[in-house]
Amino acid sequence: MDIFAYLYGLLVLFGGVMGYIRKDSVVSLVAGSVFGSLILYSARIVSKNPRNYQPMLGMSFLLMTLSSWRFSVTGAMMPMFYVSIISLLFVLRYSLRAYFE
Repeated sequence: MDIFAYLYGLLVLFGGVMGYIRKDSVVSLVAGSVFGSLILYSARIVSKNPRNYQPMLGMSFLLMTLSSWRFSVTGAMMPMFYVSIISLLFVLRYSLRAYFE
């Protein structure tokens, strides 16, 4: 069971809900729900078969790219900078898994 991947998905989901609660941002709610759900699904796939890391790598890379772009546009540290860093760590984690497989 890939507990870190599940925590990552829950963090993204929770972030979307908090964006909606604090700023009334429907976009945050939808994006957090979609990305969080897809990451949780990818975590389930990786937990069942660790060699099937491609969905998780793809979702992490996509979220890293989008959050980095959003951070560069807004310049706001919260939350996009932190999402970018966490996503980068997951991209590195699964890239290393792919490299050493």
